[in-house]
Amino acid sequence: MITIVSSRCQTRSADPIGSAMPRTIGLVWRPGMMPEVADGGTIGFLVWGDPAFYDSTIRIVGSIADLGVDLDLTVIPGISSIQLLAARHKIILNSVGQPIHVTTGRRLLDEYTPALGDVVVMLDGELACGGLVARFGDLMIFWGAQLGLPDEALVSGRLSEVIDEIRAKRAAVREARGWVMDTYLLRPPLLTRVS
Repeated sequence: MITIVSSRCQTRSADPIGSAMPRTIGLVWRPGMMPEVADGGTIGFLVWGDPAFYDSTIRIVGSIADLGVDLDLTVIPGISSIQLLAARHKIILNSVGQPIHVTTGRRLLDEYTPALGDVVVMLDGELACGGLVARFGDLMIFWGAQLGLPDEALVSGRLSEVIDEIRAKRAAVREARGWVMDTYLLRPPLLTRVS
C-alpha cells in the first residue's frame, strides 16, 4: 500500500548559510510520516532533477535522522535540469578545456564577470540575467523552463535580443501552472564561437 503524506513548506530563506529550513521541515514532516510507516518500512521522496544541485532534500532527511529516527539514506540520482538544458538545446555546457561556474540567481549580479566563462544559473526567481543586459548584452543565453514536462519552454540567443521573449514565456508558464522552474546557461560570445 502506498500512502501519500503532504505538508506545506516554508518560504526559502534569503540567507541559505546556516538556514534552519531543513530542520524546520524535518520537524513538520516527521510527525506526519512516522505513523504511516511500520518498523522497517520505506519512505520515498520524489525530487525533481538531482538532489545534489541546490536542493535541501538530503539535508531534510538528515534532520529527520537528527530527531531520533533510525534510517538508512539511499540517493538514486535522476537527470538534472542542467543536463536536460544542455540536451534540449543540443549544446555542450563547457567550452573546450574550460570550467563551468554554477550559481543561483540571487548571486548572479554580484558574481558575474566574463572571466567566469560558461555560467549555469539555477533558482532564479527574478530572472536576474536581465540585470546583465546593459553591460553584457552580447552574452548568449540558453534558457529552459519546466524541462522534461509537456509544457517545456526553450529560448536561446543573444541575451539583449531574447530577454523579453524569455520574460513572456516565463510569465505564461507561471500563469498556466502556478509556478515555474527554470535554469539557463550564459556564455560569452567569444566562447560561443570556439566551443
